Amino acid sequence: MTGTDVQHLLRVLASLDTHLDDQLDGLSADPAVDEGRAALARLADPEHAAGLAGELEPAEAAWLAEEIVRRWSLLASPVLDPQACLVATEEPEQVRFLVDVVGLDPGWTVVWTGAEPTADDAAAAVWSPTSAGVTARVIGRGPGGRVVLVAGWQPPTGAGTDG
Repeated sequence: MTGTDVQHLLRVLASLDTHLDDQLDGLSADPAVDEGRAALARLADPEHAAGLAGELEPAEAAWLAEEIVRRWSLLASPVLDPQACLVATEEPEQVRFLVDVVGLDPGWTVVWTGAEPTADDAAAAVWSPTSAGVTARVIGRGPGGRVVLVAGWQPPTGAGTDG
């Protein structure tokens, strides 16, 4: 599970990859920026981003995200897409999840798979060790209209299902 600072960095990279080209009227089609565009595509690739997340300290991730947003703002207005991620807390006998949502209007809802929502907080759930993993589907409204976000978690190898 990655921290919220790292999740924010991943959100910034994915949003930059999605929106910058449109904001700059297709500048990435210019061969002069091929190398930079390829580097951004590698950074935004989910597998590469997961590796990056494992190597960065939260403070480094926070600094890098803000630096990217600062530099992006020199070219165009940064557009950060909504995001949902799961924050896990391991307690005796259970793993508890909280879905962390940014970029959606208040009033969003979450549907859990592989975890039971808690009675006191619909944004929280407890993992059932008999499930293969946890998925939170968040439905709400963002700046562009109705949005469905998905966040997932897989238990460590050897945990959970008994066979």
